[in-house]
This record gives sequence, C-alpha cells and structure tokens, in this order.
Amino acid sequence: MTIHRWSGIQDGRYSSKEVVSLIKNNEKFKDALQRIQLTDTLIIDEVSMLSERLFDQLGEICSLRDPSKLFGGIQLILCGDFVQLPPVPNALYNDDGKYCFQSTLFQQTIPHRIYLNEIVRQSEVPLICAIREVSCGEVSDATKQFMNTLQRPLSSDKPSVKLFATNYLVDNYNRKCVVEARGEMGEYCAEDTGQERYLSRLLAPKVLWLKVGSPVILLRNLTNKLCNGLSGTIVSLETDGPVVNFPTVNETMKIPKMTFTVFSPQHQSNLAERFQVPLKLAYALSIHKSQGMTLDSVEVDCQQMFKPGQLGVAMGRVRTTAGLRVINFKEQGCLPQPECINTFVLEPSMPREDSLTCCKVERLDESTIEQLFNIQDMMWIEADPETSELQHVLDGTVEEEEFDDDFNKIIASTVFVNSDEMVDFVLPPGFDVVSVLRSMKTDNVLTPLMKEVNDLVSTLLSSNLQAAQEFSKKEFLALLAILDDLNIAEPVAVKTEHLSDFYRKSHLHQTSDEYKLNCMMLFHDMSQYPDAHGYISFNITTAIRKFLLQEKVDLFPVCDRTTSTRTITSGCRARVRYVGGYCVSKVRYKYIKQRNSTCYQTSIAAQERYEEANSVVQCLDKLRENESFLEKHSDLPETLLDVTRRQNISRGLTHIPDTLYSFFMLLCEKCLSTLTDINVHTYGDQLYNHCLSVLTDTEDSRVLHEQFVKVLVQRTNVDDFSATVEDDIRHATGNVLHEIVLRVHAIDTLFMEILKKFLMVMLNQFRKDLLQALSVEKTMAHRKQILVKKK
Repeated sequence: MTIHRWSGIQDGRYSSKEVVSLIKNNEKFKDALQRIQLTDTLIIDEVSMLSERLFDQLGEICSLRDPSKLFGGIQLILCGDFVQLPPVPNALYNDDGKYCFQSTLFQQTIPHRIYLNEIVRQSEVPLICAIREVSCGEVSDATKQFMNTLQRPLSSDKPSVKLFATNYLVDNYNRKCVVEARGEMGEYCAEDTGQERYLSRLLAPKVLWLKVGSPVILLRNLTNKLCNGLSGTIVSLETDGPVVNFPTVNETMKIPKMTFTVFSPQHQSNLAERFQVPLKLAYALSIHKSQGMTLDSVEVDCQQMFKPGQLGVAMGRVRTTAGLRVINFKEQGCLPQPECINTFVLEPSMPREDSLTCCKVERLDESTIEQLFNIQDMMWIEADPETSELQHVLDGTVEEEEFDDDFNKIIASTVFVNSDEMVDFVLPPGFDVVSVLRSMKTDNVLTPLMKEVNDLVSTLLSSNLQAAQEFSKKEFLALLAILDDLNIAEPVAVKTEHLSDFYRKSHLHQTSDEYKLNCMMLFHDMSQYPDAHGYISFNITTAIRKFLLQEKVDLFPVCDRTTSTRTITSGCRARVRYVGGYCVSKVRYKYIKQRNSTCYQTSIAAQERYEEANSVVQCLDKLRENESFLEKHSDLPETLLDVTRRQNISRGLTHIPDTLYSFFMLLCEKCLSTLTDINVHTYGDQLYNHCLSVLTDTEDSRVLHEQFVKVLVQRTNVDDFSATVEDDIRHATGNVLHEIVLRVHAIDTLFMEILKKFLMVMLNQFRKDLLQALSVEKTMAHRKQILVKKK
C-alpha cells in the first residue's frame, strides 16, 4: 500500500476546476499527476486548518486517479483537532474560511470517525484541564487561579520561545531582541513592486535585520529537507545572503533572495511582488506558526487573541507546567467555539460495514451531467415547432433579408413618429450642446478610451455639430414625454414614486431600439471610434435629463429652514458605537504606518517616533474588544447591531468595550452642544476649530480626559504592566521611569487624536443635515473629480 502525506494546498488562487486543468496541461505537474495515479492512501495532517474550498480542490485533484469515484478511490485518513485554530479566510480568493467538514464532499467522503482521548504530550491534570477549558472558551475559577500562577518568570537555564497572537506583536518583539543582541547588524532590503496594502500581506519582511547567532525561521521550501517553518541559526552574514545552520536536519546553507507574490484570481496577475531573503527572525513566533510544534520552554503573551482555540494551541506546545509562562491573561482572550463545532462533534459516526460498501461511493462526473443536459436540450428543440427558427439560427440557414426587413420597420416607425415634432422643436436657450460636448474632453489622457472620446468630440464640434443638435432634439422630445407624466405645473410636492417612475422610464428609453437608432444616426460616418459612442451619447442624454429636472426644481422656492435640535435617540446609539470603533481603527492604522516607516531607520529622531507610535498602538490595542466576547458579555447588546451589520467576510471591523462606548456617548453629547445653527452663522468655516477649542480648553476637556484615562486604566491590569516592566529590566532596554513617561505621553496623544477624528465625523454629519434642511444639494467633491479623471 502506498501512503502519501498531504500538508494542505498552499495556493488557493484557483478554483477546483482550474487546479485540475493546470495539473493536466502543465509539464511541471507531470510528476504530481503520476504520484496521484499511484496513491492508495492519503493522510492529511492538521485538517482543522484546511478550509472547505481547499478540501474541494483536493477532491478534484484526487479524482484524476479515477473520475468515477469520490477522491478517485483513494483512502483518506484525516488527523486533526477542530477545537484548535480554524482555517484562515482569504477575501482575495473568495475563501470565507469555513471548516472542511462543512463541505458536501466531506460529508459524502468521511463516514467514519475515531476520537482519540488520550493526552500524550502533557501528563499534569491541572495543565490538561486548563488547556481544554481555554480552548473551549469556558474558564472555571480553578483554571483562572491556575493561570495566575503561570505569570512567574521561567528559569534562565533554557532559552524560551515567545508566542504571540499576531504578526505585529511578533515583529515588534523580534526587532527589540535583535537590536539588543551583541554583534554587528546585517541588513537585507527587499525589492518591492505593487501597492503597500498588498505588500503588507506578505510574510517576508520589507527590511530584514540579522546578527550572527540570531534564531530564524524559513519561509519557503528550498529542498526536501529545508522546508517552510524549519528553524535555524545565523552562522555568517554575506552580501548575497546569510548563511544559516539548521540543526534538526544537520544542514548549513546560504539562503538567496526569492520572489514572494500576492496573486489576484480576478485579474489573473500579481498585485504585488517582493524579492527578499525567505527568512524571518524567530526570537518570537506567532501561534499559527507554532501549531504542531513541541517546545520545552514557552512564554505565551495573551494580548490580542482573536480566534477560538488560539490560547489553547499556544499552551499545548509545552510538555510541563515548569516550562510554561503565561502573561497578560484575561478571560476575554478565551473565545468560545462556534456552534458548528459542537454540532459536528456530537454527530454520530456511521457504523462500519464489513464489505466496506459504505466507503465506496460512486462520483457522478460533472461532464456527464453536462452531456445529459445538452442532449435533453436538443431533444426539446427538435420536438417543439416554435423553436425551429432557433435551430436555423444555430445552423446558419436564416436569410439575411429577414433581419433587414425587421430593421427597416424599426427605422420607418421611428422616423415617422418623430418627424413632425422635430420640425417645430427648438433647443431651449439654457441648453448648450457645445458646452456639454466640451465637458467630456479630458486634459490628462490616461486610457485609450479617453483619447477616443477627445478625438470624437473634436470631430463633432468641427464638422458634425448639426448631428449632435439633432440627436439632442430627439432626446429632449423623448424625455419631455416621460416628464409630462409627473404633472408638475405648480410648486407642489412631487411624490417619490413618481420621480422613481421617471428614472425607470428614462432607463428603459436608453435601452430601447429607438435610442440605439438615434445613436447610430449620430455616429453613422464616425465608425473609427466605436468605444466612445456609448459614452458620448449617454452623457448628452444625462445632461438633458438634468436640465429638465433643474427646470422643475426652479419652480420651488428654497425654504428658510434650520436644523432642529438634535439629541441622541435610542436608534442612533448603535451608530455611535460603530463610529467609535471606526475612530479607534483609523487612529491605529495611522500610527501603525508611522511605526512601520520608522521601524528600521537608525537615526535618533526616527527611533523616538517609532517608540511613540509603538506605545500609542499598544494603548489602542487595549481599547479593542473581541466580537464573540462582546456578544456574550456586553450589557448593551442592542448597540452592537450596526457594527455586526457592516462586517465583511474577514470580520475586520473594530469592536470597542462598553466602557469606551460610554466615553464616546459623552463625547457625542458634547459635540452636539457645539454643532448648532448659531455657531454656523457666528464662526462659518472656522466651526471645526471653535468646537475643538471648546472640547480641549474648557471644563469639558477635563471631564472627557478623566473618563478616557479611566477606561485605559480599567483595561490595563497592574500585573500585565509589571510583567512588561520586569521583562524590560531583564533585557536592559530602559528603566521604569522611561516606560511610564512614554505611556503618559501616548495616552495624551491618543486622547487628542480620537477626539479630533470623532469631531470630524460629527461635523460631516452635521453638514449633511444642514444642507438637507436648507434644500441644498451637495456638488461633487474636487477629490472625486480627480478620481473620475484617473479612471
């Protein structure tokens, strides 16, 4: 029996069918195809991290062995614990990160389950119970007490591995350690192409700092022995790459630069590329990277746990309590498992039959389904006499004159209907065809379509202006006929459904045969610009529609209105919470960019800016809360609805705790008291500066600042701060006083940044309300015009 291991499909860029097509038609996959043909049994490790999409792809690949059977008749052995880390979603590849057991193929293929209950790595009962409870998200009082005892420092006899929840915390700790290490620093800079937002997805660092003796981890498969995730130590630093010793496989090798990419299935191209040494510092690791490892000494930092089972995986890497340290522990970091996990675990396993017929399910090939559908479709076409013309079309036997007669009918009917009216109709004095055409020209030509539009507009203005005017007359008559249905003769209110009906009929007109014919007559001798025809005709019609509607708008005098007194209602409380999370997220993003830009600059000023940004980000992380924990423990669950509604596939919107929400409610009340009609008339365009001075230079500022500081103090445990300071002293990175001063400065900076961001959001909403009350329509912003030109 042949047994192969499968570590998961690394490239999720293609659909299942595209993966099969690549393997069939690409020469470099011949060896893989031969291995699939010879495989009898397939073992998949860590199946909990295999998503539904990747499991379906694997099924398609294995079906190449025998298309008539599921997985090609290969025996599957899946190993994994679904209470550990879930699959990672990837919005770029439309992978929502569902568990593989949610796949229909999984339910058809895996009928039998064997539950392994014996714990092999650990033997201490308190440790086993703690790992089980933090993995499930249900922590008892006994476990909380046990976790508190794990905050003590570990023995310095053995080097320990630090585990963090996010790559941001990992990179920050690695940078700190390599700076403090003895020796000369070596720097390897990446060569990047593409946008920064895509480059940030890559694991390879933009700048890699290394010293001799630094621990590193490999980010790519180089040989059969040197594979992704292998740990090593820097032996020497050379210009063309560092030399690394990998003790577990007893190999030493110079590591050259390689290309890392971010691929877009939609564009079928790379959105970003980075040419860099495939190494990363390994003083600390992410919990995702450590899954599957067994370590003797581990320090787990519980900050920013964001996945169910994450803390359990981190604690499960160690064999004994003596080799485990846990800091920054909070119950919020123990996230509950989703309901689908409990349902899957409780489902009974199918009894095994001696004949094994339960495991030999035939696979209905999709090509067979398509053939059956096509045959039935053709039988229906031949049997139905009304489809005989369709069959002639497919055969190419319809004579061309039949279509010409229909086309001539459309021309005749259209011309005869409009000819009498066209003679007497004159374009309104306020509508200038020349101005409309000139507005379509672009000074900054960026695309071929822009060039075609410019050339065609120039042709119309120089020699075919009469044709453009005739087209405009026809469109005026057509839209006037639709607009008359609104019956606006006097300044009375227009019902919304009437206006919606006008837009609907206008759209139907622009998709009618009559409109297409008018366009053909306008451009009958200008066929060299086919792509620009639709753009110009559409914009002329749109300008006419706006002109006619503006005539109706002018019938109504602008009312002398003011905004009513605004208060916080029960309906807008959820909105305040969403805006609060938005402000925290935007300020955090700003300082993360500052931190990343100064991270590898060696000047004193740059390092000071780095420390400032890093301290602000640490405070901001204290102000974020996990979505699952809030849904379970929040005292105000109705205020979570707006953020939940706006979440996308990555669930990336920021949630804030109830205490910070109370601060934003107070801030909202203070903003409403300053954003008034009287202040608009008094301060005009200086309204923002006036409101900011009221919030920062009066008694209101002291109240707001005190509540903000109180929130941060409540979110920061004294034990956590003590552990951080203790680590700083042990690593000789500074004294306690410097750390305190840095934190105080970060809190003041953060308070002002969040206050300014929230006030700007409130001011924008106030402006919208004011314009609506004054019946003023906002014009297109200058920035948006620039974006339109770029397109």
